[in-house]
Amino acid sequence: AWEQSGLKEMLDELTVAKQVDVPTSHIVAALLVHRCLSAGSKLHAQRWFPTTALPMLLGMQPAKFNNSRVHRALTALDQVSEPLQERLAKTIADSQGSRFISLFLDATDTWFVGKGPDMAHRGLTKEGLFREKVGIALLCNEDGQPLRWLSFPGNVNESKLSCSRAE
Repeated sequence: AWEQSGLKEMLDELTVAKQVDVPTSHIVAALLVHRCLSAGSKLHAQRWFPTTALPMLLGMQPAKFNNSRVHRALTALDQVSEPLQERLAKTIADSQGSRFISLFLDATDTWFVGKGPDMAHRGLTKEGLFREKVGIALLCNEDGQPLRWLSFPGNVNESKLSCSRAE
């Protein structure tokens, strides 16, 4: 599914200047598979990775999947978020041969152990826990394919989100 989606090629093109000896797309692929099969923290992903076939499939030594590289990949991904979202939505629309029939918006939150990023604020999570958290808004097509996403500060009420990125 990863290979067929075209995401690898998109990420490789958009993050080429940020790659050293391990493509950002390899780290993102490993994090994606980890999230689907054995969801956990980035530390859990680093411990999990060598126990899988991913090092062989990606042609990457397990030691290269480390905290520094994961954070560099996530930073690179954040830096190309806008062009990635534009290309992803166009790719999905082109593959369907038509415009989207319906769109769905989901807003959720994720929390952090420790301080978290600057946009993290202490608040009540959807699970009813007080944590340092950020919000995430995700726009999907009728098949559940992500078209756009937006992270927002944890102290913003999702019902107050604007449809415009500028606001």
